[in-house]
Amino acid sequence: MQRSDDIAELAAALAKAQAAMANPGYNSTNPHLKNRYASLAAVRDAVIPVLATHGIATTQLLEAIPDALSCTTVLWHTSGQWISNTLTLPVAQATPQGYGSTITYARRYGLMALLVVAGDEDDDGERGQTPPRRAETTTRPTRPGTVAETQQDLADRAALMEQITTTMSARGITPAQQRAWWHAREQKYGNPLPLNTLWLLADAIDRRGREQEPTAAPSPANSTSPPPRESIAWDTLRAHQDDAELPPWILTEIATALADAKTPESTAQALAGTVLDSLNAERLSTEEHNQ
Repeated sequence: MQRSDDIAELAAALAKAQAAMANPGYNSTNPHLKNRYASLAAVRDAVIPVLATHGIATTQLLEAIPDALSCTTVLWHTSGQWISNTLTLPVAQATPQGYGSTITYARRYGLMALLVVAGDEDDDGERGQTPPRRAETTTRPTRPGTVAETQQDLADRAALMEQITTTMSARGITPAQQRAWWHAREQKYGNPLPLNTLWLLADAIDRRGREQEPTAAPSPANSTSPPPRESIAWDTLRAHQDDAELPPWILTEIATALADAKTPESTAQALAGTVLDSLNAERLSTEEHNQ
């Protein structure tokens, strides 16, 4: 948080404004998490008129930084005093839609945080731990080269991208690593990613999260010893870590698994199966082409 040297007049005016301010109404619904929330427009309509009545104006300044975007929300008082906060979020995809979704999200939460208003249903964080599930719908997912996405498709895409990004951030994956992850999948599946592919990626990330087994703290006697990795799965990954027949995204997954000392055996087994399936599919395709 940043502020002017003196905020006495601003604080007094803000106290009166907040006393007259109500939480914004929930005018939107997340189609996957089924929770209601206040859109950016609803938040603005709830707070801006009240602030203006008490001599307070609001601005939101955007700045693009590597693989992320920051939004600084500033409250300006007629006395010249001011206070601000800055919210920085990773950008899931470097596309106009990706930046637009991140900007809206940052502006909404930045404004609500600075003014202490609630625009989401309180679930004690439960939905933050639950991935979106495929909605029951008769609408076929949009594929590359088809007609423009519907509003429902765009809402689905934004929710899935937000869920994937939130999950990766919670696991300590940096914005740069996330950017590389998205880029690898765009190269494999196309840009923008097909909606049905996003569903599969979200489910895969959720499964991997459940597979992460807690590891006990190592004793001093063996604290420098690497975890045991003597199995067919690990042998398969080591044997194919530089295999030119594998697509780049699988090679990236292998490198990540081998480099991470906390990668569980179950993840190694699943990844080894993916490696063998990919190689078998490539060889079958080559044989059919040669016939």
